[in-house]
Amino acid sequence: MNGAASITEVGLYGTHDAFSEGDFYNAEILLCNTTAGELSTSFEDNYTGFTPVRVWSTDTLSIDWTAPGWNGQVFDTPFEYDGTHNLIIEYRYFGENGRTINTGAFYPPTPNRTLDAGLPTSSTGRLLGFMTSLRIHYVPAIGIDDDEPVAGPALTVEESPSSAPLLGLSVPESGIAGLGLYSPDGRLVWEWSGWCEGGVVTTVRCPGGELPAGVYLVLMEAGGASASARIAILH
Repeated sequence: MNGAASITEVGLYGTHDAFSEGDFYNAEILLCNTTAGELSTSFEDNYTGFTPVRVWSTDTLSIDWTAPGWNGQVFDTPFEYDGTHNLIIEYRYFGENGRTINTGAFYPPTPNRTLDAGLPTSSTGRLLGFMTSLRIHYVPAIGIDDDEPVAGPALTVEESPSSAPLLGLSVPESGIAGLGLYSPDGRLVWEWSGWCEGGVVTTVRCPGGELPAGVYLVLMEAGGASASARIAILH
């Protein structure tokens, strides 16, 4: 990210099936700006005076992610990155025994949470060792230095709830646009890409009949920016 941006999603690349499924309770993702250049074992020290922002949460997260492959969570609330400081992405959750889970060990909840195992910068670090890459989806801050803001892509829902919802894609300039449909547990279950004419609404129908009923999140990407919407699939 070369500058300020609105972060909408993070994804992890799973390498092994054995580590890509499970149940996580009171799960949440938090992002925080920081002036720290290297992590310490103290969460509060890592924040360096900034306040972490919860961008996604759920009571119970049950995953069966694709491995190898990209998987992740689309945020409930985008995080506004200032483009200047370093960035912390924090995953919090409990295991089935009600204890907090950190890499390599189980610890009871404590107000003074610490990182365990090893830090990513240490020789013994194995933090998220089964996830080899992190991908950040974001929308660059545009129009900051201009009198008029630059228009971005728009995504509308034409038919929802529906057995096969209809989506409307709009782009300011002609080009390739992409759609990703995410299940409630964060799995990418359908993708589409195609040419969209600038200033014209392109309609795309989701393959609802192939998917379980539920509320899904659609992420549209075009021209280096993104838009999102939620749809309800009924049968």
